[in-house]
Amino acid sequence: MRFLAQRITTGWAFSIFLLLIINNFLSFGIDFSEGKIVLWSLLSLLILTCTNLTLRLILKFHRTRGGNSKGIIYWGDYESVKKFEKQLLINKSLGMNLVAWFSPSKPKEQIPFDLLKRFGGDLEDMSIWLKTNKIDKIFFSDINDKKYLTSDVIKILGDTYREVVYAPIWAQSNMKFSFSAVGNQPCLNIWDSSSSIDYIDTILKRIFDFSISFIGIILISPLLIYFSRY
Repeated sequence: MRFLAQRITTGWAFSIFLLLIINNFLSFGIDFSEGKIVLWSLLSLLILTCTNLTLRLILKFHRTRGGNSKGIIYWGDYESVKKFEKQLLINKSLGMNLVAWFSPSKPKEQIPFDLLKRFGGDLEDMSIWLKTNKIDKIFFSDINDKKYLTSDVIKILGDTYREVVYAPIWAQSNMKFSFSAVGNQPCLNIWDSSSSIDYIDTILKRIFDFSISFIGIILISPLLIYFSRY
């Protein structure tokens, strides 16, 4: 939602600015008062926001009904895939459908039939399966197995030319998960003492950018109107 608001306000500010320039410098002959320009700008923002929110709600409802779904597969043990599919069922608006899942060995536990019929085998089976089936995303988790190291799994997934997402079972919602580097060594930042400060700083910067854009449009409108009269 935060990124949606940013896209809306940025697109709105740019569009208003562009339309004012076109109207005043290309002399279309349309003369708006300052009050009308401000009113029109606010109404256009309101309409744009309502339109985008309405479309998102329609798309969300469509996805919960099974439309516009994305096919995904999962690599991990039975407990991991069970928890993962539970999240997919809770968040149906994401529009993701678990087509198949793979694991180093067939689970010995009693598995629900719906999940069992989607079990595709081990890593070699997954590699063969991917050559003949089309999916949108691949999710994989950690597996403590001597036969299949995580590096081997990543190597095979990297050759699939599909979007690959790491979903570690040990992940928590308060982890940061950002990247940094120490020389040539890539690093994954999990916890950062300044993360909350960075988040607040990001929010303040976005508010500042929006305010500057809005004030800029208001201030430049009379100037453009003034030049258009001469």
